[in-house]
Amino acid sequence: MLFYRMATIHDVAKLAGVSTATVSRSFVSSSALSRATRERVLEIAEGLNYRPRGAGSKRTEHTVSPAQSVAAKTIGFEYFSYALSDTLTTNGFYSVVLAGAQAEAADLGMHMLISTTHRHKPSAELPPMVRDSAVAGMLLVGTADPEILESFVRYVPHIVLLDNRDVNGLHDSVFSDGFSGSYEATRHLLNLGHRQIGFMTSRATEVTLRDRFNGFICAHYHAGVPINAANLLAFGKLEDIANDFLNDNELRTRLVDEVVEFLRRPHRPTAFVASNDDQALMLMRACGILNISIPHDLSIVGFDDIRAASATDPPLTTVHVDMMQLGRLAVRRLHGRIIAAQDGKKSDPAVFEQAPVKLIIRQSTAPVRR
Repeated sequence: MLFYRMATIHDVAKLAGVSTATVSRSFVSSSALSRATRERVLEIAEGLNYRPRGAGSKRTEHTVSPAQSVAAKTIGFEYFSYALSDTLTTNGFYSVVLAGAQAEAADLGMHMLISTTHRHKPSAELPPMVRDSAVAGMLLVGTADPEILESFVRYVPHIVLLDNRDVNGLHDSVFSDGFSGSYEATRHLLNLGHRQIGFMTSRATEVTLRDRFNGFICAHYHAGVPINAANLLAFGKLEDIANDFLNDNELRTRLVDEVVEFLRRPHRPTAFVASNDDQALMLMRACGILNISIPHDLSIVGFDDIRAASATDPPLTTVHVDMMQLGRLAVRRLHGRIIAAQDGKKSDPAVFEQAPVKLIIRQSTAPVRR
C-alpha cells in the first residue's frame, strides 16, 4: 500500500524561495506582492496541487473563492493579556474598546474574529485566524513583548496597534493621550496644595504607562515642585509564573497586599496619581484595609474612567478616555489600509492617531490637610 503526503504551504514556500506569509498572500489580492512573485508562487502551488483551506480547484486572475471573499472582509482582534485570569470579559477597559471595535466593524460590513494571547509568554502556535490566513488584517490590542508582536506581524498583511505605540514607526497606532491626561491629573493635585504626590504603576514597561509617568514628571517640573522618589510605587511581579495559577480575585488580592505594605511606610504621600483606574481601585482597597480616609487622608486620581470609577465610595476622580471611540478609530484605520491595498494603491507611511482625554473631577480628591 502506498501513502501520499499532501503538499503543504511550507513545500510551496521552499520551492518558490519565499516565506509562508508570501504564499498565503499570493492567494488573495495584495499590493505587498509583485505580479511576477504572485504568479510564480501560484504556478508552483498548482504544480504541487496545493490549495489553501477553502480555495477552489482552479485559479484565474480575477476569480476569488468564497473563503477568500470572506477573509477579505474579516479582521482580527488580538488581545494581549497580562495573566490567564485577565480576560476581555473581566477587563473594564478593553471590554469597552472591543465593543467599539465590533460596532465599527459592523458599520463597515466587516467580520471580526477575537483571540487572546499572553503578552509575555509566546504560544506554541499562532491563533487559527492567523494560521489559516482567515483575516485581511488585525488589531493588536495592548502591549506585548517584541518577539510576540513580531510573530503576528510576520504573517498578517495589515496591522494596527491599539492602545500601544510603535516606536519604530512601522505600523499604524491608535492610543489615548496619556501624557496630557496625567499632566492634568497631577496639576489638579498640585493646585489643591499637594506637594508629596505619589505615582502608582505596574512594573511592566508599556509605552502608554511611560507616557503617563512622563506627564506626571512634567507637571512637577513646570510647577517647580521636586519629585520624591520614595513616593513612586511600582508593583506587581508580572513575570512570576504563580500569576497563571491565580484567579482574578486572588491576583488582585496579591497586588493589594503589595500596596498595603507601601502605605504602611512612614511619611507616605498625601495624594496619588494611578496610571489606570484598575490600579486606583486597588489603592482605594488598600486604604480601606488601613483605615486611611479618602480624600481626607489621601487624594487619588485614576486614569481611563472605566464604569466602576463612578461607583466607588467616594467616586473616583479620573482621566476620561473614550474607549468606544478608540476601538472605532482603530477599525476605521485598519479598514482603510485593507481597502487601499485591494484597490492597488501605494501604502502610505504609518500614522500615530492620538485620542484626546479629559479630567473628570469627583470626590476622591480634596485640598491637602495643613
